[in-house]
Amino acid sequence: MEPQDDRRAMYAYFGVLAAFKLFTLVAILLYMSSWNAIVFVVANHVLWITVGAILIAGPATFWGRLVRVRSRRRQLLAEEWRVEESHKASH
Repeated sequence: MEPQDDRRAMYAYFGVLAAFKLFTLVAILLYMSSWNAIVFVVANHVLWITVGAILIAGPATFWGRLVRVRSRRRQLLAEEWRVEESHKASH
């Protein structure tokens, strides 16, 4: 078995797990839409929410910094070389 096959199997497993959790969450909230049900669902999904936030925070922080750095680079190049905005570098 190749590493790509292992990676695909891992993504498939976690994808099915996440989809089932989401489906169950929606079903519970649709059929039992009381405050007690909402509190129960949130209390049982705190770990999932935390893990999801941690997994999203890293790439989101990197992407935000990348956008800021590229913007600052563009500004510094324009100030140094008096480059017009129409002559953007192709990245």
